[in-house]
Amino acid sequence: MITLSQIVHPTLPVRVRNLPGFKEGLLDLINELPDNITVAEVGCYAGESTVAWAIKSKLLYAIDPWGNNYDKNDTSSEEIPMTQIYSEFIQRVEPYKEKLNIVQTVSKKAVNLFVDEYFDIVYIDACHKYESVKEDINLWYPKVKTGGAICGHDYNDCWHEVRRAVNECIVTPDKTYQDSSWIKFKR
Repeated sequence: MITLSQIVHPTLPVRVRNLPGFKEGLLDLINELPDNITVAEVGCYAGESTVAWAIKSKLLYAIDPWGNNYDKNDTSSEEIPMTQIYSEFIQRVEPYKEKLNIVQTVSKKAVNLFVDEYFDIVYIDACHKYESVKEDINLWYPKVKTGGAICGHDYNDCWHEVRRAVNECIVTPDKTYQDSSWIKFKR
């Protein structure tokens, strides 16, 4: 079982995921999955959730542009210098570098690097605008193996555009979690 203490780097700030429910949410989702899975995390930011996925996976692709102003729809690309966020990410994931593949580009370019049904899990937590979430789900769903799952974050009323896109693309998640993560298995 993955615990919160395993994912918190002692010398780095936890910028976005140090919220009530992280342990009971994303970690619950991850702990319900089998070990040694192949995962794509689309949208990694500073890497807190990347570490949790890395502990569980045999192979992990961390996909994020880590660039300022790469997309006018993604407000996180306008925040503090993304070079600083990327540096924190690299430090945080250092212990998992042997199973980690960093893909530093936008989702719609990264998806073309993979054949269909390659991943056991695709976790989407990138741009939270309706069109972007819908595009990510539609692009990445074919990359999930039958029996695998597509999942993501921020399925709640605060992120109504995320909720709307998820509902339109997959109808209803199979399960939601305390941190507002969601999962839909591919049958």
